[in-house]
Amino acid sequence: MKKKICTVSILLFITVAVTIEYLIGFNSYDTQKIISMGYLEYAKQLFWADGRIFSGLYICIGKILNIANPTNLYIFSVVLCIFLIIGNVVYLKRLLEKVSTKKINECLLYILSYVTIFNFTYADIMTFIEMPILQISIFMYMLSAKFAVIDKNKKKMLITLIFSIFMYQGTINVFYIMVVFLMLQKCRKLDKKNIKEIVKLYAYSVIPIFINFVYIKIYGMMFNATDRLSSLDLTSLISRITYSLNSMIRIISECIYTMPKYLYIFLIFTILIFLYVMTILKTKRATKDSSQYMQITYNTLILIGMSVLSCIPLIIVFQVPLLCWCGRLFWPIGAIWGLILTEVILNTNCLENKNLKLLVLSFLMIYMLILYPGMYKVVCINKEGNNVDKEICFEVKNKVDEYEKNTGKKIEKIKIYLEYKENGGLSEKYKNVKLAKSCILIGLPMTNLLDYYCDINQDKVEYTQEKIVDFENDLDFYFDENILYVYTAI
Repeated sequence: MKKKICTVSILLFITVAVTIEYLIGFNSYDTQKIISMGYLEYAKQLFWADGRIFSGLYICIGKILNIANPTNLYIFSVVLCIFLIIGNVVYLKRLLEKVSTKKINECLLYILSYVTIFNFTYADIMTFIEMPILQISIFMYMLSAKFAVIDKNKKKMLITLIFSIFMYQGTINVFYIMVVFLMLQKCRKLDKKNIKEIVKLYAYSVIPIFINFVYIKIYGMMFNATDRLSSLDLTSLISRITYSLNSMIRIISECIYTMPKYLYIFLIFTILIFLYVMTILKTKRATKDSSQYMQITYNTLILIGMSVLSCIPLIIVFQVPLLCWCGRLFWPIGAIWGLILTEVILNTNCLENKNLKLLVLSFLMIYMLILYPGMYKVVCINKEGNNVDKEICFEVKNKVDEYEKNTGKKIEKIKIYLEYKENGGLSEKYKNVKLAKSCILIGLPMTNLLDYYCDINQDKVEYTQEKIVDFENDLDFYFDENILYVYTAI
């Protein structure tokens, strides 16, 4: 019991250490929108209109608890999310115990579950205020897979899927990959019967998707709300798929900058090479488990293939911009390294051989030493985006204060002219902040930011299409009596 508590405590410590900058406070896209629209309107227009009922209800907690500053709700979300991550790790560990035919060290199962659950996609997931709902949806989709494969209870599976889909549609691929993973652990290989069963379970999952789709359309008609589904048309479908696939390839190769480029692919191939070498060695020695290693190699390839295929339906509906990672849509890709290593450990005798055990545990340790410092680095870079916004906003405020002090006139209006440049601009100035979640650098309105950082009332700020003079600098200013013109080139 002490070992279990110690292991879970260490994993909790790692999670807190990785996300510490978010715990201090992070001005996310959501906080800006909430400041602009208010809690209730944000829930209505972005969550309920998009079929994410529970995310909308969660945002309304901020209104009910009268949390005036959305950043406080964000910090609460991070704390809650951390505990939910550990909860998901504990649940996955129990699932592994259910499907394993041999006794595996509990601490090792916890660590395998941890690297599977808390993968590189969290560098993106934890920038959203609804992250606790995302965590619960991941748990619910795993639970659905368990009902489907282990309990063979389709009724419970469907009910759980319906709740899950109204939490977050973008993590339904957790259900798809976990169904295949659990089926492989239960049956050891996919024969025609098992493939038919998987296809049948996938077909059942269309029912909750359809219910969610109907809800979105009805809500849109009743409240005149737009949704992402309305933008789907056949003419743009091919270009949309191509665009999103390019983004997915970038996700796989760059892992949201948590690892050096292509390293994740190399780490996956390392396990495949290990299995291939073991298969050859066992075959040469004519041992009875040579076919076992060959089968596990096939299973590993199936899991890798399914992790990618399970994301494709989502990137058609949720178009993935090239400048945005959307890691929350790619959880199976982030989880695949943990899943295939688990496949190897559960189904081979590698832990019984001293040298093989050392090799496999070294794989695991090296992976963690690469991944989690990398995730912390990305968290810091995202936080740097806040610093960029804050610096630009205070530059505006300082200009206002200086002008009012020198002239005795009071600035009553701030008019912002925004220009996009192919080369140069503020993006060039802050090019070292390459992944920064800077609202200004990606073209979001500065209105809320000036209010948030500098207490400049939103009513004083507006965007203009009129370029009053030829500005020289990428961030430049022009005063006209009681009006300040701010030029921003990005």
